[in-house]
Amino acid sequence: MRFHPALIPLLVCSALAACAPSVASAQAGGAYDLSWNSLAGGGQMFATGGAYSLGSTTGQSGAGALAGGVYAISGGFWSPSPVATTGVDTAAPPVPRVFAARLAGANPSRTSSAIQFDLPSLRRVDVSLFGVDGRLVRRLVDAPREAGRHTAYWDGADGNGRRVVPGMYFARVRAGDTQATLRIVRIH
Repeated sequence: MRFHPALIPLLVCSALAACAPSVASAQAGGAYDLSWNSLAGGGQMFATGGAYSLGSTTGQSGAGALAGGVYAISGGFWSPSPVATTGVDTAAPPVPRVFAARLAGANPSRTSSAIQFDLPSLRRVDVSLFGVDGRLVRRLVDAPREAGRHTAYWDGADGNGRRVVPGMYFARVRAGDTQATLRIVRIH
């Protein structure tokens, strides 16, 4: 069997691609990029964040388990328009079952520090920052908060608006009769 010389590179690439393993990548949280290629299934499958779009060729399953957003499942190049669409209500985030506090972001930090706390019910919240000597540096929150996840931001300034010196500080999060203490390191 003879091939036209212009087809030989295409045939070599096709043969190498058929022997190549499938590639998969995924991440959890934030904007989603859940995508993978499957040469064995005869095409490509993809999904993107926000309003999700899952696609595949007719030889592949186009379904995936993701949470939230609007999903459109496409049947690949044979039917480029969505063959199924469904919406998932994500308006009401789940209510935490227990109190928890954590730092969200880099620690040590040069910029602002984010202090997240989960409340299982309405509680009076006090988020205060202390130096290693125990003195109050700044109070970020002193008010009731509804059940859910909340975030208090510290810009690295004291109660008078002056930038604090580099070092270790403690964030105390009190919610009703529970509390947590978090260590924050400031650098310049």
